[in-house]
Amino acid sequence: MECSNKRDDRNLEIERAYEAYAETLFYFLYRKTKDRMLAEELLQETYIQAILHWDQRKDKKRTAGWLYRIAENEFRQHYRRRSVFGAAVPLRPDAEEFLWEEIPDPQAELEEQLLKKEEFKTLERVLSCLSQEEQYLLRLRWQEEREFSEIAQMTGLNVNTAKVKVHRAVKKCRDIYKELERKEGK
Repeated sequence: MECSNKRDDRNLEIERAYEAYAETLFYFLYRKTKDRMLAEELLQETYIQAILHWDQRKDKKRTAGWLYRIAENEFRQHYRRRSVFGAAVPLRPDAEEFLWEEIPDPQAELEEQLLKKEEFKTLERVLSCLSQEEQYLLRLRWQEEREFSEIAQMTGLNVNTAKVKVHRAVKKCRDIYKELERKEGK
C-alpha cells in the first residue's frame, strides 16, 4: 500500500508541475523555434524526460529551472539531429525573415536596408564566436528579456554568477566587434 501512495504522490507532483509550467515552457520553446507544432512536440519530449527522471532531481525546490534545462536540451537535441555537420544552433531559426520584419518602412531607401542587413550579418558573426552557453545567456537576457533571477533559475546558476557571465559575454562581443572592425578597416 505504501508503494501505491508514493506513486500517487509522484504522479500528483508531476501533474502539478505540468499545470504550473507547461504554458510558460511552451512559450519558451515557441520563442526559440517560431513553430507551434515543433514547440508542442518539444514540450511533450520535455515532460517525457521529466517523468522518466523525476526522482533524480537534486533540488526539489528548483523544479522550474530543472524543467527549463530539459526543454533547452530537447531544443538543442532537435537541431543537432537535423544538422548534417553539427553546426551551432542558430540564435533564431528565422534570422533572415526576422531582419526584414524589423524594417518598418517598405519604402525605405535601399542603402538603409543594405546597411541593416550588413549590421545584422556582423552581429551574427560576432555571436557565432561565442560559446553555446554565452549565446544562450545573451538570448535569455536580451531576446527573451529575462530577469537575472529567472536566468539563474533556468540555468542552475546563482544570480551573481549569471550576472557575471552575461557581463563577460557582452564584453567578449565588444572585443570581437572591435577586432572585426579593425580587420575590415585595413
